[in-house]
Amino acid sequence: MAMRVAARYQRAFEFPTPKALKEYLKEHPKADKSKHTVEKKDEHEKKEPEGSKDQKPKATWKNIMHGLSSKAVSFVKSAPDQVKKFVQDDSFRRQTLMAMHKNLTEAPAKFVKNAWDSAKEEVHEFKEAGEGVKNWMGGKKMSDHQKKAFRKVAIHVAIASIAGALGSEFGAGAAVVSKGVLGSFISSTSKKIAIKAVIKRLEHLPAYEEIAHIGHHSAEFISTLLEKIGTDGQKSDHVDPDEVFQMMIAAAVAKELKHLDPETVQEALEAAAEAE
Repeated sequence: MAMRVAARYQRAFEFPTPKALKEYLKEHPKADKSKHTVEKKDEHEKKEPEGSKDQKPKATWKNIMHGLSSKAVSFVKSAPDQVKKFVQDDSFRRQTLMAMHKNLTEAPAKFVKNAWDSAKEEVHEFKEAGEGVKNWMGGKKMSDHQKKAFRKVAIHVAIASIAGALGSEFGAGAAVVSKGVLGSFISSTSKKIAIKAVIKRLEHLPAYEEIAHIGHHSAEFISTLLEKIGTDGQKSDHVDPDEVFQMMIAAAVAKELKHLDPETVQEALEAAAEAE
């Protein structure tokens, strides 16, 4: 079953909009149209119906500065060029997010493994979280204590992973990421994205097929993960629960990066401005 699911995602691709699908098919006239679809929005990403009570105007990338407090606006104006471009330059932001998504799905060890090893010295729930992943891999349920540990570890590692990936794209080393205006932006943005990624993607551990969906843009990534997890409660030989956990975090973060919205960045800018 695992390989059938992986194979399905190797052959098929989902696109964020009908226009993106149309452009792809135009560039690839021999592509099998039945294998390519427009991505369905997650429940949490669906818009509220018009006229909903207390509905607020949705922020867009074009008007992102209009929704900021005066303090956050001043923060952006005083920030390095990378921050200004990320907030205001659509092309630069897309390029940055695509590069981060690619790095996290194709080479999760580069950022997630480093964050994992570093976090082990700061977070004491690793053992409980790992035992919870073992239970999940074996078809069992996590205990409440394991769930709390899982969430804490996942968020902690996700924050460090995003900070490393974003800092790398900004050309910022570890020393820069940990201080100054640029560091505040990277830190606050990483926290906002990480928390949403864990809550949306990992708060309730999904089935194996959903794990595949989370990371379906990298066929190699999915195949490796599914092979490690196994199916129907059967574990593959020599499975390292820590490695599976790391790959799950990488997949969840990559998915959230793909759907990063301006409101999340607004929240991050407000938090960064307050920290300065």
